[in-house]
Amino acid sequence: AAQPRPSASPSARPRSCGAKESGCLQSERVKGASYMPAWAYPPALKPRDAAKALNRALKACGATGVDTATVAGGALRLTARFSTGFLGMTTDTAEFLLDPSTTAVAFRATSPGDEGRARGRMTRLRTRLKWREIPA
Repeated sequence: AAQPRPSASPSARPRSCGAKESGCLQSERVKGASYMPAWAYPPALKPRDAAKALNRALKACGATGVDTATVAGGALRLTARFSTGFLGMTTDTAEFLLDPSTTAVAFRATSPGDEGRARGRMTRLRTRLKWREIPA
């Protein structure tokens, strides 16, 4: 059977960053939001296995908690939390949606007031996983 092709517009998407939400970036191009390309996991991986690999990578990159859920259309959503800032008093979050009809991974990451920290974390995660970016 042919493998599904990743799409820059996966059918499953996290909620959009708000226009006034400082330190938020996302894999969907929306006016006023900071953008980073969506990812694709290897087609040889099943969505559940890709979610497990992402969960391990999140924990290796310092996630203090990761929740996994199945959402509309069978997409897998992983939500991770990171303690940052002075005495870990700030919580950064990252939400990922793995589309079961493709190998696309849409995401949204927030680091209040520090988009660079969120962008750096997302780059480290993708590099650790060896997943590719989907060209826009």
